[in-house]
Amino acid sequence: MKHIFYIISTGVLVLIMGGCIDNNISFDEQINIAKGVYIYGPASEFSAEVPKGRLANLKDTVLYGLNVWLKPNERFKISYVGDDGQPIALGVSGEGSALSPNVRVYNLSQGNDGVSVPTEGLYKIIVNKKLNELNVIPMDFKIVSDLEITEHGAKELALDNVTYDHNAHVVTWKSGDKEQLLTPTEYTFCYGNGLPVLVRYSESQIDTLSSVYTGIGANIRTNVLTNEYTNLTNLSKVNLKLKRKGNYIVNIQYSVLSENFTAKIDGEEVIEPEAHGYSTELYMGGENFGGWGVDNSVKMIPVGVAGNGAFWTIRYFTAGKAIEWSTNQTGSDSFASQGSNMNFTTDAQGHATVSQSGYYLVYVDLSRKLISFESPEVYGIGDCFNGDEQRFVLKGDHFEGKTTNQGNLKMFAVSKYNDREWNSMEFNITNNMISYRGVDTQEMENVPVAQNIPIELNFMDDTAKFDYVMSETNVPEYATALYLTSDDFGNMNWGSPLVESFDRSYSEDYRWFYVNYFKGGTGLRFATEKCFGGNEFVELKDNTGYTIQGGKAIIPEDGIYMIFIDLSLRMVCIQKATIYGYAGSTNFTFLTDSNGKTVSAILPNDGRVRTYVRIPKFSSLTPRFSEWKREVAVDLETGELAFRKPGADEPNKDHIWKAGTKLTYDFPNKRGIVVEP
Repeated sequence: MKHIFYIISTGVLVLIMGGCIDNNISFDEQINIAKGVYIYGPASEFSAEVPKGRLANLKDTVLYGLNVWLKPNERFKISYVGDDGQPIALGVSGEGSALSPNVRVYNLSQGNDGVSVPTEGLYKIIVNKKLNELNVIPMDFKIVSDLEITEHGAKELALDNVTYDHNAHVVTWKSGDKEQLLTPTEYTFCYGNGLPVLVRYSESQIDTLSSVYTGIGANIRTNVLTNEYTNLTNLSKVNLKLKRKGNYIVNIQYSVLSENFTAKIDGEEVIEPEAHGYSTELYMGGENFGGWGVDNSVKMIPVGVAGNGAFWTIRYFTAGKAIEWSTNQTGSDSFASQGSNMNFTTDAQGHATVSQSGYYLVYVDLSRKLISFESPEVYGIGDCFNGDEQRFVLKGDHFEGKTTNQGNLKMFAVSKYNDREWNSMEFNITNNMISYRGVDTQEMENVPVAQNIPIELNFMDDTAKFDYVMSETNVPEYATALYLTSDDFGNMNWGSPLVESFDRSYSEDYRWFYVNYFKGGTGLRFATEKCFGGNEFVELKDNTGYTIQGGKAIIPEDGIYMIFIDLSLRMVCIQKATIYGYAGSTNFTFLTDSNGKTVSAILPNDGRVRTYVRIPKFSSLTPRFSEWKREVAVDLETGELAFRKPGADEPNKDHIWKAGTKLTYDFPNKRGIVVEP
């Protein structure tokens, strides 16, 4: 039995029974070598079969691999160790045929010399134990991009400043010792030509190894390097993003001990102002959209600031149909290409076309002379996703997402070529339509959504919805508040500051009412909390005076209405309101003014005045809804028109009104106007 003794110690030379170790790796002897495939020899860091020199099983105990630092002018061998712990040394008997560029293939056999490499560096060693074949692949990393990454227009940047720390056993690739100007783009790291490396699995089968490395971010927006080393992976299809132009040094490191790739970028951003002087509008038209014209052209959404020439949209495109862009809806100055045309072609007539039908995100940057067709990436973010980012899934003609928590919703799209912040391509839902932030510098209005609410987005017609069914069973029998949103009050958004609050009955927390002028056809929704998918409703069990269309309670015609909701009786009533009162012991009724939105009355005599609102439903309501519980009055100091609050004294109880005084109640503006004779 071969005796090989080892111990691990960093940076220390330890003598053990005649064997030695140097910096964790160069071991002499070990007892009972574990079964496996090993690399050893003076060209490597391994003087014998040791754990760090053991190749990992890549596939089916056929393919084995390891990344190894190798020196020139020396040789290494491969060793097979079986169940008996005895190594079988293998050299090379000749070269085989490589399936990929820059790969050397050798035939392994006993009794032959080892392998040498031409230059010092990190190599990927792949052994096919079944075919006794060795693949030696140099890992000469570089940065690659579809667009220019250097100021000179190069799309590649070699990381050819390579060093090896023999104490820490870390390989470092650098773009140079001095910073160089790099432009914002999407990129990856790769060795070789960036294509999958082909190795033989059998005489008739081929296996592939990825030569492309990227970050571990879930999307292009978050897959960004910083000045701290972060992990890389060769299993992701999400490219890295260089967000800002700047003077940088790019570094990759590989730890031989942890077998882990990391990268960082050092340097300073170059702050450049946005481009200016370009059209503030851009339209997309052509055969794909039925030609040009107001009814056919698609208005693209501006990005960043007005006049910088950047626009985006998401649409469905039919393969082979012509696409053009123009700064006007007639297409009079149309164009179909720029300097950089990504993922589309031009036909014989010079029109842009796509080769495969489907949904695309189109990003146009006139200042960079770029047009890009990209697989659309749409994300939800915000409190309703617990602060995480959730990618929406394309299903048929719409994108779908689902909230994971109750909170405000935000959404955005991602282009590979937009180097601005995420909210430069932000959008949300307003009244069942997609509303875009565009170049607005103000924050978009909050859109509060309940937990587990499906969201659907259709970018073809810019429609959107929260896909849930309102249920009467979700509405409580009493509440601390009741709210209303409509086409006019909050634009059907519970997050709007224009959402209206109901008034509560003086002594009952289940009876609520709201009085205002509404246009016929106005749609309304009610809720006990300001949240889509929460306790929303448009009907309960007893519903009077309105119809329901598209999930909204519809006002039948223009007029001043009271909306009365009794949560205990499960009742919703929308009827035209009568405003009446008493001056002393004489009653009087307000009449609708010519504008249809206000009511006025002349006080018939002196004395105390009290005014109320009623609807026909109250005549049959049980239990009775006493009029003092729905009393309305004008504050004589502020002019505010308001209903009597629970627990409040009788309004204006000490004021003596004069006969002939004109009272005007303006419910839309919540104002009362008093004109004395």
